Amino acid sequence: MALVISFLLGSCSFIGLSYNKRYIVSMVGIWLYAVLTGLSTSTVRVSVMASLIMVARMIWAEEDFWTSIALSACIILIWRPYSLFNMGFQLSFAAVIAIGMSQIYLKKWLQEVKGIKKKLLTIIMPCLIITLITSPIIAFHYYEIPFLSSILNLCILPLFSGIIILGWCILGIYVVSGICIWPLIKGIIVLLQSIEVLCKIIVTVPYGTICTGKPTIGLLISYYGILLLIGLSIYGVQIKKKIGLAVGSSLILGGIISCFTMPCLQIAYLYVGQGDGSVITTPHKKVVVIDGGPIGKGKVIDQYIKYKGKRTIDAMVISHSDSDHIGGMLELVQSNLKIKHVFISRMDASENLDNFMAACKKKQIPIHQLTAGDSFLLDHVNFDMLAPKTKQNDLNNNSLVCLVKYKKFKALFTGDKEKDSEINVYKGIAPISILKVSHHGSKTGTDDKLLLKLRPQYAMISCGINNLYKHPHKEVLTSLKNCHIPYSRTDLQGATWITSDGEKMNLYTQKQQKREEE
Repeated sequence: MALVISFLLGSCSFIGLSYNKRYIVSMVGIWLYAVLTGLSTSTVRVSVMASLIMVARMIWAEEDFWTSIALSACIILIWRPYSLFNMGFQLSFAAVIAIGMSQIYLKKWLQEVKGIKKKLLTIIMPCLIITLITSPIIAFHYYEIPFLSSILNLCILPLFSGIIILGWCILGIYVVSGICIWPLIKGIIVLLQSIEVLCKIIVTVPYGTICTGKPTIGLLISYYGILLLIGLSIYGVQIKKKIGLAVGSSLILGGIISCFTMPCLQIAYLYVGQGDGSVITTPHKKVVVIDGGPIGKGKVIDQYIKYKGKRTIDAMVISHSDSDHIGGMLELVQSNLKIKHVFISRMDASENLDNFMAACKKKQIPIHQLTAGDSFLLDHVNFDMLAPKTKQNDLNNNSLVCLVKYKKFKALFTGDKEKDSEINVYKGIAPISILKVSHHGSKTGTDDKLLLKLRPQYAMISCGINNLYKHPHKEVLTSLKNCHIPYSRTDLQGATWITSDGEKMNLYTQKQQKREEE
């Protein structure tokens, strides 16, 4: 936008327009540019601020940076009130406020330094303040903070300015003469591709990106409150020592309390389209993934794990190798997450599984083949395999059936196993707390007989919106109703979250956001 404004003002001056007409034409030009580029929040903010500055210059009034920011925020929020919760709005205004604050500090400190120190301060101060102010917002939306982004901005933003100017020159030459300068165009493409590769390499540098999880509102209030106190103190605003200590201590204590949670087992049945995808977090924050949905849905699992503030999967359990269960798991193996152990069905065999195992071996991830009777313990949570006992012709019936036990709480993961296949494996486990309904609610996976045998307190159906298989089938929903078992569906309610201390369980769904207790 700065380049657009400079170009418009320069062009108007070149053709000899009067002082006021230059600004009028430039205002029309930047708003036309804003409309053509989709009226994004950041573009509208710049356009409003630039327009206010231009109006001020036309009437020979004093420009005020902070008034421009405040007015632009008011205009955007009146036009789009929901923008307040938009990451683009938050980051755009946080960054420009940080730039304004850095200029205040620079004006104060540059008088005291000279030479190389002055140049370094001019470069480092804005980057430091922008990073301090925007990092919590980035963590809130992306669950991680890329600390090297500020360094990348220093190098890449000036480069992009040059690329934009060169692109305009090429476009101008083509419009005027009809000559297309292909070598320069290809050069720009290669340069952009090189920048993309460089950025991807840099952000993978160890500790270059810190996974924070999603910070609580209380923690954000504490952070910005403490930052404000420090900023005021550095600037020279006198704060009484006792008041400062009291406020600072309260903010720190409030942040700590907001992050404190009682140890409990958490299960997230995520919406991964037509497939299964669940993440279990143990009382001491170990992560277990059971199935990962189809190809393209591994990112959903990846983001949720980072939302929990983790970059490690302690155990990965694959019920069977149908693409709607293993596809996302393959993406997780190929991601930058650390995976400690993988558990698969000993009776399973397919090309999908071969490809998955090859990817695991490439990353030296241990693979364990399990069958009925096998189990593993992680952080006082038992994972018992109930099936398969023997290899069967139908791949669905070779699914690992996993019973997750934590004190009195029991959650059963059935994969795609059919209702009549080895029904005796469920002997002695009833009643259970949660049933992940088999095969996305297919009538081949669940009926009254099975439900009466398991006696679940709650059922969860993982299926895609308007899926081709018309899952869940009416017969299954009727069976659940006949047995008086409440249930949720990922196609209607989105993700379902379960928490349990081993005695009681709480649950809520993404769309209803309604908490229940069993």
